Amino acid sequence: MTVLGALALSAVAASGPEIHGIVMPRSEVGPVDAVPLDTTGMGVSVREWGVSTPTPPLKLVEDRWQLANLVAFEHTFLAFDNPPSFVAADHANLFRIQWALVSLWTPSDRATLVVLAQPGLYSDFGGALAGRDFGFVGMLLGAWRFGEGFSAGLGGGYVQLFGRPTLTPFLALDAEKGRLSVHVLAPREAEVWVRLADPARLGAIGTMDGGFYLTHPDHPTYTDIFQEYSVLIAGPAAELTVREKLALTLTGGWALRRQMELYVDPDTLLVDFSAEPGLAFELQLALVLDKQ
Repeated sequence: MTVLGALALSAVAASGPEIHGIVMPRSEVGPVDAVPLDTTGMGVSVREWGVSTPTPPLKLVEDRWQLANLVAFEHTFLAFDNPPSFVAADHANLFRIQWALVSLWTPSDRATLVVLAQPGLYSDFGGALAGRDFGFVGMLLGAWRFGEGFSAGLGGGYVQLFGRPTLTPFLALDAEKGRLSVHVLAPREAEVWVRLADPARLGAIGTMDGGFYLTHPDHPTYTDIFQEYSVLIAGPAAELTVREKLALTLTGGWALRRQMELYVDPDTLLVDFSAEPGLAFELQLALVLDKQ
């Protein structure tokens, strides 16, 4: 069963959606300091890339308990066209550096328990590091294999899928029959794949991701601003196994939800944007070290 996805060495490049239309504060949010509501003509373009470097799993108990470490780096670049005065800059560089410890325990041939602890830095590194630059996410998930090719599980986590960390329930589902395979870790990700012929397969992927970053804009009023960012992308995908355990994946889709919120402090909202949907593309090269 693949619960957290295969542990992999990967490099990711993504762009989009590029929105050159209207990005408005949501009507139910009252901006502070007489923020002008008319942001007609403001555009947002997004570029992301990242790399993760895991270690091979350490087997503490043969066939029963494994530990793995993962260090990940991600850079999100946001560019604003014609931003209004309350947007502190015409761009934002959001960096995420995380270390993850994953414990995979299989007390029986049918049961699996996964524990994830992942501290990290969420910042634009525009000022001196402080405690507010640090964040933590974690997850606990239990799964049961009901039969050959089918397993399901439940769990919960303190995660940043929707921007700031929140307690979130999880549902896991993995099924495989013939050339068809399904992987779900809701609300984080969902994948459906059909293997046409080795070494290629086609499918559809949906992913939800986000972060809560401390930024240091060059602004006369706001020297520190927390920026919340989240995105939901869904679309078709193609995967090619270049060599054994080395896979190249291309995903093209639609960013159905891309949201940005700016906070003066973690509890004081400055403005909340809901961007229009747009196209998104991702290219990933992964070296699979181990797969459950």
